[in-house]
Amino acid sequence: MHHPDKTHSRMSDELVRYYNSNPHNAKSDYTSPYKIMPDRNIDIILGGNRFVKSFTNGVGEYYCLATTAADESGSYLNSFATLHAEDGWVSLSMVLTDRQGKIILSVDHGEIISSSGVWDFHYEGSTITIRQGLGSILLDMDFSSDRCVIRKGLFLDSFLNGYIVNSKGLFPVVDDESSNCIQNSYAANGRGGFIICHEAHYPSPRTVNYPSGFGFMYWVPKV
Repeated sequence: MHHPDKTHSRMSDELVRYYNSNPHNAKSDYTSPYKIMPDRNIDIILGGNRFVKSFTNGVGEYYCLATTAADESGSYLNSFATLHAEDGWVSLSMVLTDRQGKIILSVDHGEIISSSGVWDFHYEGSTITIRQGLGSILLDMDFSSDRCVIRKGLFLDSFLNGYIVNSKGLFPVVDDESSNCIQNSYAANGRGGFIICHEAHYPSPRTVNYPSGFGFMYWVPKV
């Protein structure tokens, strides 16, 4: 069932060796639905910045790129790219946008929910590429059992807060203004990679549900 994953490098050699010595079908009367089985550690590379996540007991979530937001019900975390580990399987949720914050692609736990329909989607091996036209790449990333690598993409909400990822690095964007490039950050086994935290949403670290545990926080003071 997972032979294409092995052939196209979506599963690491280490994981293939492990499951060859511990075949699932030797323990079960039926096979599982198609999902990606994670390695013990997953490398998350975002514009050249590296984070490492190990999902204890095969469950949990990792927020790769997130911002804080607020509505009538209160403040909450808005994630553009999230790894989900459930029952020993890993999947990806993602919201890719254009420069105006319009959603181009929405993925929920590995299932495409919506798309603008104006792009060319290419999935070869572990590499996912989306083009708007010849030479115009909107998304360039890898997703496999041991890595989630985003080399290029736009991730902006309706207020134009979010991230630009390209070959130079990662750029936080606040109110349609991009900040200095972030490069060579590293963290392991936190709650997430990057978060833009607005003081207007969470006045202090003592605030309920304050988004702690991220490898890098870009703090936006209240005006």
